[in-house]
Formats: sequence, structure tokens, C-alpha cells
Amino acid sequence: VKGKEKKSGIEILRKQGVIFESDLRKIRSKDKFFNYLEREGAIVFGGFRERVATTEEFLDDLMRTISGLTPPDAEVTLKKDAKKLRLYLFLRENGLLVFDSKKKKWQLLSAS
Repeated sequence: VKGKEKKSGIEILRKQGVIFESDLRKIRSKDKFFNYLEREGAIVFGGFRERVATTEEFLDDLMRTISGLTPPDAEVTLKKDAKKLRLYLFLRENGLLVFDSKKKKWQLLSAS
């Protein structure tokens, strides 16, 4: 489409809230892309199989959503929002989000 401006990676991230490396098909240098997003203020998590970039707002919203919920309840609650559920599962599977059963609180471990 002529006249349509191409959006930057950070603009796309802000609109989507989260970008998974496995969804990036057209980007040649994924390392450069994730470094760029991080320089622009994105939060980047490195996992076993891929990286994920998210905005602080999206991550805060996820943490608010699961606050006070146990792991099974959090998963059920997040089924309504595919992006949040996918980020939650990524963080849990990669040991970046843990539930402290004594404190009954979620703990987010640091990003890359």
C-alpha cells in the first residue's frame, strides 16, 4: 500500500505488548533486533529456546492479573488472554517467574 508508513520495531512492540522470537520470520538478525528493543526500553527475557521482548506496562499488567492467584488459578484466569498466557507460560517454563508458596506471592526473576 503506497503512502503507508512502516512502523518501527519498538512501535510494534508497544502496540502488541509482547514479541516472541519464534514469531519473527522476516527479521534476519534477531540479535540486533532484540538489542535494539532493549536499547529502546523494552524488557527482554532470554529463555532456553527463544527470547521475548515486552513492555513494562504489559508485564505490570500480567503481574497484576496473577497477583494473589495460585499457579492453577493464574492459568485458568489467563486463558482469556492468549498473549498474557503465552508470556506467563514462557516465564514459568524458563524459571523466570516462580510462586513462593510460603508468601503466597509471585516472584519475577531478572530479565537478561
